Amino acid sequence: MKSQSRKYLLTVAATFYNEKNEKIDGKLKINKEAIVFAATDKKIRLFKIEIALKDIVDIIKKSSYG
Repeated sequence: MKSQSRKYLLTVAATFYNEKNEKIDGKLKINKEAIVFAATDKKIRLFKIEIALKDIVDIIKKSSYG
């Protein structure tokens, strides 16, 4: 069994904006099969989105600073 530290290739802080343009802070975790966003806010801790890498068609770089 893999250790928890080896489960993900990369883990970074991230912000998700839902369809109502509400901000949800969390962690973006990347493993060999998928990209996972998990909320860190205690109120919505169960919020989780997983996108399989095979489903990604295009990536656009966007600066969100400032």
